[in-house]
Amino acid sequence: MSTELGKTVGQVNGFAISSMQKTMLAGFQQRDAATLNGVMLSLGLGAVTYWAKETVAGRETSEDPSVWAVEALDWSGLTGWLMDANGGLEKATRGTLGLSMITGKPISRYATRNAPGALLGPTFDAASDIFQATGAIAAGDFKQSDLHTVRKLIPIQNLFWLRKLFDQVEAATGDALNLPDAAQAKR
Repeated sequence: MSTELGKTVGQVNGFAISSMQKTMLAGFQQRDAATLNGVMLSLGLGAVTYWAKETVAGRETSEDPSVWAVEALDWSGLTGWLMDANGGLEKATRGTLGLSMITGKPISRYATRNAPGALLGPTFDAASDIFQATGAIAAGDFKQSDLHTVRKLIPIQNLFWLRKLFDQVEAATGDALNLPDAAQAKR
């Protein structure tokens, strides 16, 4: 990760790698009640994070306990870079391998990422989104999903206090441009 390409690919994985070394590996060596308490607290906070993010985004939380368990594990940060590797594996295999086999749906943190972004990081995710949107414009096949892809490229669009405003602007823009959604485009 000391080369420029390595820094670009690993730009957000440095924390996950060091976190795993400082917390999980140290915890495995101690095997005491304090470590178990920390793991349980982390899993609980991971579950609360899943609930809060889904609620703020206006999405329904799952009723399936296996989804809650996987989401709690993911959002807890306990597994460090292993969940990043799982997200990349799920995207590369379209969910046939990885933890999504247990739940039947992708982990929420990776649901909106494309395969290059899940495997290579946010720079490649943004580049892939740009190519998708420009390709749709050039082909004359621009849909509501492509507008959403462009919206994801806008800085601060995902802040929870601004998300509703961006949702409204996106919907109004799609209506004004008469963009079909994915179901209409297939007909």
